[in-house]
Amino acid sequence: MREHYAILSDLHMAEGVEEGSRRLSRLENFYFDSQLENLLTHLEERHARSGIPWVLVINGDMIDFLRVTSLPHEPEDLRALPPLTPTKKRYGLGTSPAESKWQLERVIAGHPVAFRLNRCWSRVRRPVFSIRTSAR
Repeated sequence: MREHYAILSDLHMAEGVEEGSRRLSRLENFYFDSQLENLLTHLEERHARSGIPWVLVINGDMIDFLRVTSLPHEPEDLRALPPLTPTKKRYGLGTSPAESKWQLERVIAGHPVAFRLNRCWSRVRRPVFSIRTSAR
């Protein structure tokens, strides 16, 4: 079966737009939500014209967890996470599954257009997430 590939790399999404204030997080590196929306819409239109499916490959560094430095304030969030150490209070949460989940939820909330499109895209196409790690 013939298919096309769209490969994105190094998006480095962080906390995006802060909830309530509509301001970008000071550590945000990804300013292209509307351009990503335009790209995915364009690829869907090309698929509709040609009938050839697209595979979206996100090749590493889509989320930049080190740039997610806000901390939870809600009691239920705090109970679900390991204790906040002085280091975490200064630099952000660690890498436990619960901490990573909380951070990922911040990124999704800060980039609603990108993640809404990703959900729409995955219902129609076959996304491929190729996560590259650099363990040194």
